[in-house]
Amino acid sequence: MSLLEMECVIEDNVLIGPMGLEPPTLNIRAAIPGDAAAIGPLIAEALDAKYAPTLGAKAAAALIHLLNEDLLHPDHGYWVAERDGTIIGTVHIAHAEHAPPQRIARRLAVIIGWPRAIWSLAVLSTLAHGPLGADEIYVGELAVTPIARRYGVASALMHHVIAQASLAHKSRITLWVTDDNSAALALYARMGFTRVGHRTLRLSRRVFGSRGAQLLEYRVPTTEDS
Repeated sequence: MSLLEMECVIEDNVLIGPMGLEPPTLNIRAAIPGDAAAIGPLIAEALDAKYAPTLGAKAAAALIHLLNEDLLHPDHGYWVAERDGTIIGTVHIAHAEHAPPQRIARRLAVIIGWPRAIWSLAVLSTLAHGPLGADEIYVGELAVTPIARRYGVASALMHHVIAQASLAHKSRITLWVTDDNSAALALYARMGFTRVGHRTLRLSRRVFGSRGAQLLEYRVPTTEDS
């Protein structure tokens, strides 16, 4: 996924676009069940390097199928950014209190078949974060549609995650980024994330084409810090 290469100024939920382009109005809200049809293809396209080699040609359909059920749960953790009623970005967050998704293999098998479902989950598990700490919010997915990039949508979504972490009294936000995703690494560095860990992707290297991934962490400011 190619994330934003430059941030824009956020003023009263309005983004000031690059090169003097007309600033789009951005609305960030919790996802609802009816959003699955928009979020699935958006994630499949933005995270093509992750889902094309695992879920295959039916990646978008498989993600829609998962989301149709996941979004029914009140603690699903999906947020969307929309402009003029069109979803142009999404982020998924999780914390220790969230119930883990159920029957993923069975649900995937409906779309991509059992052999591919089992194999894809085995490969994707090499990217899994592991148990979450009580003080932690984890960002599992961040995706922006190509036509909306370079307008600060990813930054706006991440600032929203920071606000949600503060409301939930979490002290840190974590996420993984592959070593070769320089645009994402630059974005997170500008936002104050620091590297706290590294993983070598030995088993899934041929699938994802990256030698490793970095664990980044953001320390959520407290009232004492302000």
